Amino acid sequence: MYQIDDNAIKDETILKCRDFKDAVRFCIEVCAKERKEVAYELEMDEAHLSRVISNNPEDRRHFPTDKFFKLMDVCGNEIPLRWLALKRGYGLRKLKSAL
Repeated sequence: MYQIDDNAIKDETILKCRDFKDAVRFCIEVCAKERKEVAYELEMDEAHLSRVISNNPEDRRHFPTDKFFKLMDVCGNEIPLRWLALKRGYGLRKLKSAL
């Protein structure tokens, strides 16, 4: 799995996302995969993925909540999770493994 260094993306950059849909779109944009590859790994049609992350205010569709964890795994970053935490006034740090 490809993983970007989450520290390479500053909190200030993530906070520029207007809403959660923007954070999901940014998560996909910064990963090294094409959108069609991300859609395939999420078991979604590419057209559907494009619609649910579109910047069209008239389109009320949302990214499926049951795919958030898979999205972050596929894209190799935690941008949506970090955006949520930052918007709520929290920071994130990875917990050390019990091993």
